[in-house]
Amino acid sequence: MSVPPSCAQGLTAGPFFSTPEQRLALARERFFGAGERPTGLVPEPVLASWGRCRGAGLDPARWPGMSLLSALRLDSARRQARALCQAAEGPLRELATALQASPAAIGLTDGHGVVLDTAGSAQPLSPQSADVGLRAGAEWSESALGTNAVALALAQGSAGQVRRGEHFYEAWGACHDAAAPVLDVGGQVVGTVLLMTQAPAFGFDPVAVVSQYASAIENQLLCQQADVDALLEFQTSPDLLGTPLAALLGVDARGQILWLNGVARRLTGWEGGPLPTVQGLLGEAAGEPAAGGAVRPLCLPSGLTVWLRGSPRAAVPEAAPASPDPELPGDEAAQASLRLADASRALIDQTLSACGGNVSLAAKRLGISRGRIYRHLQAQDKTTTVPATAERNPS
Repeated sequence: MSVPPSCAQGLTAGPFFSTPEQRLALARERFFGAGERPTGLVPEPVLASWGRCRGAGLDPARWPGMSLLSALRLDSARRQARALCQAAEGPLRELATALQASPAAIGLTDGHGVVLDTAGSAQPLSPQSADVGLRAGAEWSESALGTNAVALALAQGSAGQVRRGEHFYEAWGACHDAAAPVLDVGGQVVGTVLLMTQAPAFGFDPVAVVSQYASAIENQLLCQQADVDALLEFQTSPDLLGTPLAALLGVDARGQILWLNGVARRLTGWEGGPLPTVQGLLGEAAGEPAAGGAVRPLCLPSGLTVWLRGSPRAAVPEAAPASPDPELPGDEAAQASLRLADASRALIDQTLSACGGNVSLAAKRLGISRGRIYRHLQAQDKTTTVPATAERNPS
């Protein structure tokens, strides 16, 4: 039996049970003891995972222990997921700061469920097994760990939580974990953000937290992985633009969408297939994004009104001064150079803002050196209005 008799005793006396623990104990008794499907007592994804684990010949009462990669294999896994790890650096630091007073531990996994990095609280060991916990190099795949939040996120492509006895193995019955997937430009799950605790509960909504930070990592990863000519962001509130909750589209010069993040998929109802154009996804009214990063309302084909902002993603030249068009008259050429300089400064400001003031990340996105951005900031410190000539020779 997978449930101690004292836990299951009397649970079949009536259709209603006073606590989630009682309902879960009954579900385990029916599924693992009687071979029945306890529909309605546990989430369907958990039931499906239990079924897959049983079908693979796993025994819920026999926890085989944590499967850890060797140092060499872990290093190889990190190298293969280098882009994911780089995109996750900033968001995971912020998450660790936010949870520094919490007993929750933080993990980043690759697309196979291997824990690449951990942060946060050091987990107390479970009295049932010294192997239970969150460690770098551990495999959280369903085949290695049974039912858990990472395995469900990888299988479903969506965030979720697994509570205590919802885990397949009894040894994990004291744990709570939640995970959210990170998708790449092709819409494939390449990793997850994981929270785990052995406390009675998280004390907050862990699915909301992992979803937010997985979205932040995904946005960074998308911007790193694909060269685009413009970046469009939209949300139902303009206050959400520039945050991990913003929908993002990477667009080429023809208006063809090259990638979209998870928020954009949900807000537009896009269900996959060949990527459309901007107007094909957002409607004919999308047209060209407003100049200078201005925000404007847009009614989507579904009838939902969002706030749209666009910005160019072309790299700012590192050492090449603006060259006026030789066919333009002298005054017009000078004005063109000034407009280009203004656009260059505006692009740096927008990118810095989108990166939360992180100079290194902004430089990486723009394809310029950090020194170039520092000189731009120093020029802003010296005068309220930066002279147009300041950008004529950025080197």
